[in-house]
Amino acid sequence: MLFTLTVALIMIVPLAWLALGTINLIFEHDRPKVCWTVFYIMAFVGVILGWQVGLFEYQVADNLRIAGCPLPGIIFHLEDGRWVDYVTPAYPLNFILNLVIITLATLAPLRLMFRKKS
Repeated sequence: MLFTLTVALIMIVPLAWLALGTINLIFEHDRPKVCWTVFYIMAFVGVILGWQVGLFEYQVADNLRIAGCPLPGIIFHLEDGRWVDYVTPAYPLNFILNLVIITLATLAPLRLMFRKKS
């Protein structure tokens, strides 16, 4: 659980800083209604994408699959021809953190889009 929180903080803090900077740029922008609309659409897209990525399952080896990205939540191991699952105790937390990380990552490019050109 400590590993999950550490990795999440390393990812969330810079992305949250970018999102807050984007919000500040929206307040200073000439056309804030358009900016807020784009911001909300990208946040919605980020939530949908985060939900899908949180459920994403990928195969690491012939006998190992992992569900959840960027923080894994479920590990499947092939034993005697059957996939045995190991659900980490922090799976609900991992899913929520994956959702937050992906949503913030989709908002990060908006900072470049909304910056003032000098």
